[in-house]
Amino acid sequence: EFEVYFPVIKGRFGSKEVQLQQLNTPIQGKHIILLEDHELVRKSLILTLSHIGFQVTAFPSGIDFIAWLNKAKIEDGSIVINQDHHPFPSLVLSDVVMPEKSGPEVWREVRETYPNLPFLFLTGYADEMLNKYNVPAHLSLTKPATSDQLYIKICEVLTTHKDKS
Repeated sequence: EFEVYFPVIKGRFGSKEVQLQQLNTPIQGKHIILLEDHELVRKSLILTLSHIGFQVTAFPSGIDFIAWLNKAKIEDGSIVINQDHHPFPSLVLSDVVMPEKSGPEVWREVRETYPNLPFLFLTGYADEMLNKYNVPAHLSLTKPATSDQLYIKICEVLTTHKDKS
């Protein structure tokens, strides 16, 4: 048994309105895949991302996400699994260190089939793992992050990705 401690972060989503408006990235209808093995962190991120306005599908591991993705058929911009339609993911938000398969390993595998699916990595200490897999520095965000920081970074990745595709 172990305990997880998170630093107290003051602030609330929307406190940087001007900066957020400047990003001009619409979020309605954006579907985020969340890969996080720690249940409390996963639940917290689901709440934060949902509060911001994203649709979230969460997985406790990269293995589970890849299995879900492998069952999928793409139809009219949607992922269809067992006749359930899900919007195609706008972005994958992944922890770096996870059991069985790290976030960068999932990124490398998913890029083979979906090269245009952007990833953003949340990391507390695993820069060497990001470097090992040649993950660009702009695709990572240090934990803990406020909801504003998370929103801004997601918008930056989506905007950068949109400009490149």
